[in-house]
Amino acid sequence: MRFSDFFQVSNFPYAGKFLPKLYNGIHKLKNIFLQLVCVFLKKPLLSISLLVFLYVFCCRVLSMGFLSFFENGLLTMRKEDILNVAPRVLTDRQREEYFERGFLTITDIVSEAWVEKLQSTSQKFLRASASVKESGDTYDLGPNHTNIKPHVRRLKALVDRDPIFWDFARSIPADIAADLVGPDVKFHSSKLNYKWPGAGELVKWHQDIPAWPHTNYSLVTLGVYLEDITEDNGPLVCIPGSQLGPIFSHMDDANQWIGSISTEDLLKVELADGIKTVGGAGTVVAINCRTIHGSGSNESQKVRSLPLYVYSSADAFPWMAQPTPTSKTGHIVRGAPAKLAHLDASYCPVPPDWEKVGYNSIFASQDPTKLEHS
Repeated sequence: MRFSDFFQVSNFPYAGKFLPKLYNGIHKLKNIFLQLVCVFLKKPLLSISLLVFLYVFCCRVLSMGFLSFFENGLLTMRKEDILNVAPRVLTDRQREEYFERGFLTITDIVSEAWVEKLQSTSQKFLRASASVKESGDTYDLGPNHTNIKPHVRRLKALVDRDPIFWDFARSIPADIAADLVGPDVKFHSSKLNYKWPGAGELVKWHQDIPAWPHTNYSLVTLGVYLEDITEDNGPLVCIPGSQLGPIFSHMDDANQWIGSISTEDLLKVELADGIKTVGGAGTVVAINCRTIHGSGSNESQKVRSLPLYVYSSADAFPWMAQPTPTSKTGHIVRGAPAKLAHLDASYCPVPPDWEKVGYNSIFASQDPTKLEHS
């Protein structure tokens, strides 16, 4: 509970004990203030400087509201700290756009050589999936999967599948992450999603952070385009500015995880403002963990593959079991480990205990015909 909420609770049971101490504290502050007045009367210049400072401070607090001054002030300071560090690969304007909109499309950032390596490795695993009959630690399989015609919805824990995926995670994506979360960067997780032609892999509106909450909201997901992403093959759609809004529950009325925002809550979101993040092969889309996003069906004739890499600032720490851990989760890929944790002031819904109930993929979570935890 935040300090301001503390005083808004009705019938506060300890008021009889707490309020006398509060009054005593105020009385002591009054005496200190009177002593300071005596000092300042002897030093007029110091007195004037203090009055000017107090005037500016009070105007700032009153214009924002007492609580929002401290909450938003901390968040603004964090953003400014990041922007004050010289960027590695992005422009200042790109970084400002990311903080303003909650996402950023970066074209021509991944080399053709890397795109070819990732494509060929992805195809290798698609071929190998022909011998797999059910979802497990490596694959999330779709309902139409057969040994003749594989239907892989997700390649899990990507960096544990092939060294190439981990090598890539420590290359250009880590530099992008450093420009968006700060110079000290921690690797969180990775996967490769496949969107097959048809309506099977439609992804409903959701935010990422409710599934893996952390002490702050620096986390960013980087999606890497291995082929041209057009309006036809189900591009990611992001709601600009939604990272500044509420974090919605992704549970149903029965308190079961569904991996999407409820119809009722979506009425509070300007979905018509959604922007499709199209781009050619080698494009990277960066999405803040609070940003509302989703994707439509793939109306083309080819599968759309999308590796997703998640990073955080080094001072962000999970406070629940994570749904998709890897052997590399927590590795510092840029800068140094944190000596202090950065705690954000806002609320976040509590997800299921993934260590107890398990997790497959967002496709399984949002599939109305199959319970995620059955």
